[in-house]
Amino acid sequence: KQIDGVCLNTLPVALFAEVVVLAEGNTDCAVIEGVAERDNGTPLSVSGISVVSAGSKSSLLLPSAILDLLEIKKYVIFDGDKNCESLARANGQTETQIANVKANNSKQNKEITRLLTGQEGEWPATNANEYYACFEDSLERTLDEWSGWTSYKDTLLASGSGFEGKNAATYKRTSEECEENPPEILTSVIEKIITL
Repeated sequence: KQIDGVCLNTLPVALFAEVVVLAEGNTDCAVIEGVAERDNGTPLSVSGISVVSAGSKSSLLLPSAILDLLEIKKYVIFDGDKNCESLARANGQTETQIANVKANNSKQNKEITRLLTGQEGEWPATNANEYYACFEDSLERTLDEWSGWTSYKDTLLASGSGFEGKNAATYKRTSEECEENPPEILTSVIEKIITL
């Protein structure tokens, strides 16, 4: 029932790509594109690589399976959300809600890792493998650890050249223009994508 919607809404350009990078959301895609363009300013699309947002972690499975069936090379990027309990608690959720958040993330991680590796991983560690990358907590936490990234984003906001919140254009520009080098995990992800 969902295949038409995924093909028409999530994968229309990707169906004609040499390689598809499938990430959870728009800002994840923007960071990957920004880091990839840091050295020579050339978009991944010039090399036939399409960076696509699935919309959420729970929405990664179907587009990934469709790409497999069509024999289109893919690279999947997802968050392990290992610290989801702490985040839910900080947001004032009840213990029942926190337990549900943890169980849901555990289930999604198992499904994704089973699809990608054939083995279930409840809380996968940060790594960049040949066909997928996982951030143990989230890509957002990795950006927090990127020296200079947040301050450059704040400079863009203060100058009126960026937008508050999780904005794809601001994340892309910050990732591309930040003077400090990105964390090794991000450069490794780009290398793996280009190798495909």
